[in-house]
Amino acid sequence: MIVLLESGCEAAWAGESGAVKLEPITVMLPPAATRTSVTGVRAPKSDAQTIRPDADLLFVTGAGWTKKQSDGKTHVAEAETLILDFL
Repeated sequence: MIVLLESGCEAAWAGESGAVKLEPITVMLPPAATRTSVTGVRAPKSDAQTIRPDADLLFVTGAGWTKKQSDGKTHVAEAETLILDFL
């Protein structure tokens, strides 16, 4: 899980640095689970305001997910998983 905070929202960390142990996990998915399919499209009217200034959370997805990343590859499947897990 990744949590992002706007700078200045919280005081800077004043404790000691810690160590992180990364543990690779192999996940085997059936081929059908790795494909995305469009089941429908819901879009607001062209004149509708889609950003709500009073919302507690604004979750924006889509921009940049299909562009090549620093490793020269796209990571669409990872993006799909991140977005769906978040939702």
